[in-house]
Amino acid sequence: PGANTTIIGTAPGVRISGNISVSGSDKKNIIVRNIAVRGKPCGSNDACKSGSDGVYIGNGATNIWFDHVDVSDGQDGNFDVTRSGDFVTCSWCKFYYTYDKDHRLSNLIAGSDNETESRGKLNITYMNSMWGDRVNSRQPRGRFGKIHMLNNYHKNSGSLHGVGKEMALIAENSYYDVPGKDVFFSMGSPKGWKGSGNKGSAKNLNATSGSTFTIPYSYSKMSADEAKAAVLSSDCGAGNTCLFDHDGTGSSSSSSSSSSSSSSSSSSSSSSGGGTSLTLQEDDADFLGVDGSIDNNNSGFTGSGFANTDNASGTGVEWRVNSSGNVQLSWRYANGSSTDRSAKLIVDGNTLVSSVSFPGTGAWSSWSESSAVAINLGAGSHTVRLEATNGSGLSNIDFLKVTGSLSSSSSSSSSSSSSSSSSSSSSSSSSSSSSSSSSSSSSSSSSSSSSSGGNGNACNGVNEYPNWTAADWEGGEPNHANAGDQMVYQSNLYQANWYTNSVPGSDYSWTLLGSCSGTGSSSSSSSSSSSSSSSSSSNSSSSSSSSSSSSSSSSSSSSSSSSSSSSSSGSIELTIQEDTAGFCGVDGSVDSNNGGFTGSGFANTENADGKAVSWAVNVPDGGSYALEWQFANGSSDNRSGDIVVNGVTLGSVDFDSTGSWSSWTAVSTVVQLNAGNNLIKLVANTGGGLANIDSIVLVGNDLQVGDCNGSSSSSSSSSSSSSSSSSSSSSSGSTGPVDPYEHMGWAAHTACGPNGTTGGEGGSSTTVTSGGAFKSAFSGSDRKIIYIDGSISGVGSINGSNKTVIGRNGAKVSGGVSLSGSKNVIFKNIEFADGSDDTFELSGSSCVWFDHNIFRDGKDGNLDIVRASNYVTVSWNRFYYTKGHGHMLSNLNGNSNGATGDRDKIKVTFHHNWWGAGVKERMPRTRFGDIHVFNNYYKYEKVSGDAGQNYCIGAGIEARLLIENNYFDESNDPIVFFSDEGTAQVVHTGNVFYNTTGLSVSRGSSFNPPYPYTMNAGEDVPSIVKALSGPQ
Repeated sequence: PGANTTIIGTAPGVRISGNISVSGSDKKNIIVRNIAVRGKPCGSNDACKSGSDGVYIGNGATNIWFDHVDVSDGQDGNFDVTRSGDFVTCSWCKFYYTYDKDHRLSNLIAGSDNETESRGKLNITYMNSMWGDRVNSRQPRGRFGKIHMLNNYHKNSGSLHGVGKEMALIAENSYYDVPGKDVFFSMGSPKGWKGSGNKGSAKNLNATSGSTFTIPYSYSKMSADEAKAAVLSSDCGAGNTCLFDHDGTGSSSSSSSSSSSSSSSSSSSSSSGGGTSLTLQEDDADFLGVDGSIDNNNSGFTGSGFANTDNASGTGVEWRVNSSGNVQLSWRYANGSSTDRSAKLIVDGNTLVSSVSFPGTGAWSSWSESSAVAINLGAGSHTVRLEATNGSGLSNIDFLKVTGSLSSSSSSSSSSSSSSSSSSSSSSSSSSSSSSSSSSSSSSSSSSSSSSGGNGNACNGVNEYPNWTAADWEGGEPNHANAGDQMVYQSNLYQANWYTNSVPGSDYSWTLLGSCSGTGSSSSSSSSSSSSSSSSSSNSSSSSSSSSSSSSSSSSSSSSSSSSSSSSSGSIELTIQEDTAGFCGVDGSVDSNNGGFTGSGFANTENADGKAVSWAVNVPDGGSYALEWQFANGSSDNRSGDIVVNGVTLGSVDFDSTGSWSSWTAVSTVVQLNAGNNLIKLVANTGGGLANIDSIVLVGNDLQVGDCNGSSSSSSSSSSSSSSSSSSSSSSGSTGPVDPYEHMGWAAHTACGPNGTTGGEGGSSTTVTSGGAFKSAFSGSDRKIIYIDGSISGVGSINGSNKTVIGRNGAKVSGGVSLSGSKNVIFKNIEFADGSDDTFELSGSSCVWFDHNIFRDGKDGNLDIVRASNYVTVSWNRFYYTKGHGHMLSNLNGNSNGATGDRDKIKVTFHHNWWGAGVKERMPRTRFGDIHVFNNYYKYEKVSGDAGQNYCIGAGIEARLLIENNYFDESNDPIVFFSDEGTAQVVHTGNVFYNTTGLSVSRGSSFNPPYPYTMNAGEDVPSIVKALSGPQ
């Protein structure tokens, strides 16, 4: 761009492929807003380093503002400022990488210690920005400049602020989800750094070293928690998430958000023997916003108006409360409808009370005060949100009343923008449908109307998760969703808010558009009121106290609420209380002596290890479901529990202290449930028993309470260790002891001979100690047994048949092997390592058995089976990586959707293998073949330079997979469809999913293995495979 230029993307998703360069002293006064910049792929570390930055500013360019810009996959850096670039602001930007290339270094300031022309330059502000996926370093790393970091959010595992030569850096009120990393570290001769108001899991969040500088401009700031929420917001949060008019006026991408007021305070406070009371009105500085509008068309309110949310579940009102202990919250409200417009109370992002009642008041101009809710707040500032749990939104809210231990309020000073709006763009408020009024002299009336509608056929033609919608680059495989992409999951339609490859609906990156069955609803109401109507309300409050023991705690009254219920938006929210069907029992008692619970009480286990609470649920489809428990823990201990589904332990959940037995919050996790009846137990694994459990909540379609006396159902998404098949066909396998040296699977099929694959059995034997000798010995088709003694390299491409290759004395083959056009070959007891492409590629070969080997650190894959290879068994092997790089993808079966010559080929058995450290995906990833996967162990562990595991087994085009009795240990997406065009068939049964996240999909009837085989039970796999896999 030239000088005095503004470039604006007018909608989310506007993208530049390549880079933006602002270089030269003639480049001044330039603004770039609401654009995504994605770098083109690069290969090696050297190629990336010599490539372009996503955004480059330098060579004297000054007065540059980048706002709401999404920068990813920069070849060298994402956003670099060097060589006297000056007076640069980057606000509401987002930096990340979409693939694991070697060079993921995001933001560099000054290119070297010798760049002395930058002294006195490089004045840079980063505010409300995010450093996300796969960022490995430089957040930023700099020299010489004065750097102000304000209200940013860091969510990755990379190194943070590298402060180098003559650089000073100030970091304020930012949030660091980067466990164990130092926020600041010296890169040599810095001036200094200073942190204040920062929060998160990183170390030394608010450290100070040396000297910094005085910031020469005025600014307002959010708290670190508010900054995190604002940056992640889909309504004009970080990245190109906004709608901009052509004149540059911005608004959020949703019309339902509104900016908070920062006008003078009108809050009032009073003090009495019962404690201090504070009333927060909608024009107070501590009123943070409403998902709707501030209206004044219905009389009887106090202050300047009332908060009127949009008529939808999930809309809410937010306030800032400064507290130092126990408080009671109540709301003055009007509800002219005939329904209870209930809400949940969320404090600092955590749900403390799942149901606060707001019953009808008779008219929109008749005001009442809700029952008080008692909670305990730690000292400091807290964000309090009242959020609708029904499709009509909240009642009209006049004010929030806070009584109890209050600290100094910030209501007398101006506050920063709310978490749903950007400081650089104005947010537009939408009008609520409950505010139209007509005047009459002396009477008041109210009416309401509703309209129903859903997405109907909106799901037709939309991909079902995980058939991803977009690719990282042109020609690449679709593996994620971009902002605006839609996807169907569990019969609901979701839209991506930004780049994501998470499960739709599992996090903030998705918006639920509605049900595919068209059950969504919206409602509106109107009211008219007399010209002057006032109402008085009686104030009711409750108090509570608690003891330190869950079994003997005492307190005052409790609030009464509903039993199991459902909500709108196309999916059912099934809540099971202790007095409803589906609650199967508690090893203890159902008590009601501590306030704040819902229903008729809470489940209180005995204080002992192994004590449990149990429920039964019935789900229509097997798969991943979120479970949420509302709990209170007044002890100082984590009263954790194991999650046992249908008799199998699938993981554990923490129930940390909530401060008192009357302070409630929620915790959730994702587990695999079978289609049909499921028995769920929460079992204490500490001597203190469980926390007090108020309820369990599931969300999905057509959920029902289950039968506590019924048996669990086996299905294609079984999370139990049962070996029952999920298809209509029978299995030829049996369960029992397995000989680790028995020949089973496709390579043992009679298509390879009467005795299956026999290799060099009956032939001569020879020992080799070099790569050249091995190549020579392997060639030809004569039967031969070849022993590799010690380490060899330089094997490369080989061709030969009727061979058995056995390792001795720590045999290791380095540099990669490619076996092609061969038949009847066995490899045993060898470590294959450090392939310059694949560590081992099997191409166009058949009847091959890989047994008790190691395959590690392949540059492309560890063991790839491609180009019509057939009748292969892979047994008792280990697959892993010792260091991170850009392509840690272990086992590919079929290398292209266009490789139709693989049809009726790629018959492969994987059994008793261990996929371990650093393996991100392809365990295996399949196309076309009949793939049998049983008794394997999946346990990802992070290695240096890697950000995490993506998925385990990928079912691709025309593949048929039978997946039996495996053990997935804390895996992400154990089984997924992958660019299969709806043609893959998957049956899985008897698998154990321990603390897994994401999906384990199934479809079709797969195939029946035409060979006999014996399996271990799924729960026995870890101990057996870890002990006996690899060279023996």
